[in-house]
Amino acid sequence: MLSQLVASIVVVALSASPKVRQSASTAQSPAGAAGVSGTVTRADTGKPIPGANAQLVPAGGGVPARAKADDRGRFEFTALPAGQYLLNVTADGFVPLDALVTRPNGIGRIITLTDGERLDKIDFTLALPGAIEGRVIDEFGDPAPGVTIQLAQLMQAAGKSRLMPGGTGNNTGPTDDKGQFRFFGLPPGDYYVLALSGPFGRSNQSAFSSNGDGLGGFAPTYFPGTDKAADAKPVTVVVGQTTPSLTIALRAAHMSTISGKVFDTSGQPAGNARLMLLQTQGGDVRAIIPANTSSAPDGSFVYRNVAAGTYVLQGYVANGFASVPITVPEADEGKGVSGVIVSGHPLRTARGRVTFEGAPPPAKDRVSLGFSPTDFVSGPVGGNRIPSQINDDWTFEITQLTWTGVIRVSAPPAWRLKSVIRGGRDVADTPTDFQTADVNDLEIVMTTEFGSVGGLATDGMQPATAYSVAIFSDDKSKWNFPSRFVYGVRANPQGQFRLNGLLSGGYLAVAVPALPAGIEVDPTWLASMMPLATPFHISGTESVTLSLKLVKP
Repeated sequence: MLSQLVASIVVVALSASPKVRQSASTAQSPAGAAGVSGTVTRADTGKPIPGANAQLVPAGGGVPARAKADDRGRFEFTALPAGQYLLNVTADGFVPLDALVTRPNGIGRIITLTDGERLDKIDFTLALPGAIEGRVIDEFGDPAPGVTIQLAQLMQAAGKSRLMPGGTGNNTGPTDDKGQFRFFGLPPGDYYVLALSGPFGRSNQSAFSSNGDGLGGFAPTYFPGTDKAADAKPVTVVVGQTTPSLTIALRAAHMSTISGKVFDTSGQPAGNARLMLLQTQGGDVRAIIPANTSSAPDGSFVYRNVAAGTYVLQGYVANGFASVPITVPEADEGKGVSGVIVSGHPLRTARGRVTFEGAPPPAKDRVSLGFSPTDFVSGPVGGNRIPSQINDDWTFEITQLTWTGVIRVSAPPAWRLKSVIRGGRDVADTPTDFQTADVNDLEIVMTTEFGSVGGLATDGMQPATAYSVAIFSDDKSKWNFPSRFVYGVRANPQGQFRLNGLLSGGYLAVAVPALPAGIEVDPTWLASMMPLATPFHISGTESVTLSLKLVKP
């Protein structure tokens, strides 16, 4: 669920190694008889990897083709139609050389086939994954057994970078009797290591299962030994290596109890309501590491062994949601935080009409409405799928809303979201409160009037190939999340890039070896690129061609 919190606004084109076509045989066969073959080998020994799985995905979507490597590590696809494909190769116990925490199967290679073309020697090299190991000690330096260790990764959600459980399925577990832990089979990249106790020590449990009281006396502790998510430091995993053993010293803290009662939207006690307690820092949720429980039949609930600090308690009741900020003091004389009232407010509905400019509307089943939250304190962390209905007259309803955020539209490539009008103002990129009341006066305007930009980049005197381009508005006020004016695009194997769907206005483009994660929520990085970027302007359906120089920040 957490991995589906928001839809990224970054447009990423398929990319691939330029060696694909340089190393390929291009013997021609009849139309519809194109093929791709290659060999999968180990990075450490060069030996083949029998049974490796190759997957060839059509660039425009569709059913992927699959092939398994034979005893020599060789895979083959035959009888392929012309077109563009993304080729990925995986094998149990191995990771691609370009794997990262956020893409454990690598980025793959782009394959472009003409009618009857045969590409051979499209070879892949896979490596052994890495591992993280270490030990947890208490405030006296003694081993701390039974502490839940959670691996997390930095991801973009609701417009900010947040720590979320991540990596692989092997990302949580308790320390042993010596306070030791080990996680293996990890793709390379940066991980954050959390030592969790009390109600946050949820080892291998579902998102809303009750986890008991757990080991008490310690605050959630982030490596290298802080109780603040913003001060956590990453641990870098390298392919085929185990990181040097970590030591995490638990942060002792005053423990308290949080108790209260949950009420539904009609004011009646709500039994079996789902509750999620999350730490806050600076008024925001910096780590999506919840302590989950459920209310008793009479609506009562209790959290024990909660460390001093600030929290938000979110409650899910039938057709409603509640959010309550809570502060656990450093000393409460054993009283705890009692009498907390979690009162659900009704889910809300957004209503309006979709209009189309520039051409007749597309088929209704090709258009869908979505929602991007921008707040994880007053609105639910994670959330649920948001139902929407578009009627034959293009009026719409989006139901079960309880966030502050923006509406998004999915439509055929010929269409682009121009504006979302409310009260005469365009709020397409301005978060709207969908928590306190229904919103009934929205007009979503779609247009075919948009431009494009493309071109190439050079690295010194040579054409660049493996690079990405950040394309963003020259107006800093349009860098807010989520923005329709900040994009990232990868170059194709021939060293060219292209991005469609740009609304009229002034833009900047900069080519870099790789884009940082979440450029749409990193105005500091965008500002640093402004002096190095190439300006251009889009008017209507204009197509602009650029020649960029590769920048290596």
